[in-house]
Formats: sequence, C-alpha cells, structure tokens
Amino acid sequence: MLLDKDTILKRAVGKKEKVDHPEGGHVFLRALPMTDLDEFESENYVFDGKTVKFNRRDYRARLLIRAICDEEGKPLFTLKDIGALGKKSGPFLHECFKAAQRLNGLVGEEEVEQAVKNSEAAPGGDSVSA
Repeated sequence: MLLDKDTILKRAVGKKEKVDHPEGGHVFLRALPMTDLDEFESENYVFDGKTVKFNRRDYRARLLIRAICDEEGKPLFTLKDIGALGKKSGPFLHECFKAAQRLNGLVGEEEVEQAVKNSEAAPGGDSVSA
C-alpha cells in the first residue's frame, strides 16, 4: 500500500525509550526529529577546505542534551547545558548515550573511529568518490 502525505506525517512520530538508573529512577530518551539530527550530525564533521574531520568535542553530551526528554518527548536540556552535562561521567550516562545512538540510527564509536582512520589514511584528491 502506498502511503500518502497525511499518513506519513501521522506515523512519523519519534519513539521513546526508558532507561532505568541503577540507583533508582529513570530517564526517557527520544528519537530526534530530522532537523535536530541533521544539526547534531553537522556539528560532528568539520571541513577545513581540504578534508573533513570528526569533531569529538562534547560528542556524547551534544547527543544527550537533544535526546533526554520528559514523558511527552520534550527535551529536558538545551544547548546551554552542554558544558554541565559534558562534565558528568558514569556508566549510566554512557548507557543513555548508547541507547540514544541506537534510537537515532547513529553509528557506534568503533565505526566512527574506523571512518576517521580510513579518511586520514586515504590518498588525497579532489573527489570523494572512488
């Protein structure tokens, strides 16, 4: 069955996932709207005129401030909270980060590192295609 515009827009509601804290309580994570996901991804790659480099600075915090939400899916943090959240550590936030990656179809850390290594090892040229 071919989906029409109205059906697509009604079905394109982001998923949420509950992550329990081991010491009690929980948070919700959301699948990001495409504009938020595009903004997040554009912050991760910096073009210096010749090459594209991966921006690791506050990578996890930048995803989590967009993904952690209330029960209705409204973000709890804003971009102003990147520094504060970025200073936190612990297995719980790492589990939240991995869940946010999965919910948003983002590659894992290993894939990102391999892509960076491959781009650094690739011979120079004007084309990005083989």
